Amino acid sequence: MAAASFGLPPPEPLQLQQGNTAQKWKKIRQKWSNYEIATGVAKKDEPTRVATLLTVIDEEAVDVYNTLTWDEEGDELKIEKVLENFELFCNPRKNTIYERYVFFSRKVHRPLRDCIEELSGHL
Repeated sequence: MAAASFGLPPPEPLQLQQGNTAQKWKKIRQKWSNYEIATGVAKKDEPTRVATLLTVIDEEAVDVYNTLTWDEEGDELKIEKVLENFELFCNPRKNTIYERYVFFSRKVHRPLRDCIEELSGHL
């Protein structure tokens, strides 16, 4: 079953240079999972799945893929390892001390709605 037979467009390219990379990856990951199942790619061998993912997420993400490090030889052709490495790349560790500083140094003389909206972006 090809994607064309369903008329399914692939997920949009992963834009890593602007915006919230973690949120973008979360959406792309979900869309990729759905696309892979709907088009039958999920039933293909691992190298085919990796190649399809790299084709779908486009050039900027392929550049990142080419810089990723792998635990074992051949991991670069295992879809779960590739997705795991992209997850790590797109969700960098947070500096807890700095995050606490930013949180506790917020201005408190503003509407509660503004505070809630700002905090919801950090969850």
